[in-house]
Amino acid sequence: MEMIVAKNFSQRLKETREARSMSASDLARLADVTPTAVWNWEKNGVVPRRETLAQIAQVLGVTKEFLRTGTKDTEEDWDSVMIDSKRLDSVPLEDLMRAIEAKGFSVSVTPKTI
Repeated sequence: MEMIVAKNFSQRLKETREARSMSASDLARLADVTPTAVWNWEKNGVVPRRETLAQIAQVLGVTKEFLRTGTKDTEEDWDSVMIDSKRLDSVPLEDLMRAIEAKGFSVSVTPKTI
């Protein structure tokens, strides 16, 4: 079971929604929930289910981890990671390595043996 400090979650949800100039009704419509549900999350400390939290995070453009804890974790929310291999081929290896290292990972390159 996920632990969410409802008060902090409620504040993060409201602040993130407002930072995107989104009304509670807008969030409800985009996340496919009722406006009452959004109101309960923001005002009464009610915490959404895991699936709903994922939908809210996607609509707001943040990770579930951010909504849960307020941290911008170094691991991606793997449910939302998509790799376009054609675009990836055009990115220099050094740039890819720097981007991966910026996320907190160590990168090493080993020549391919044939």
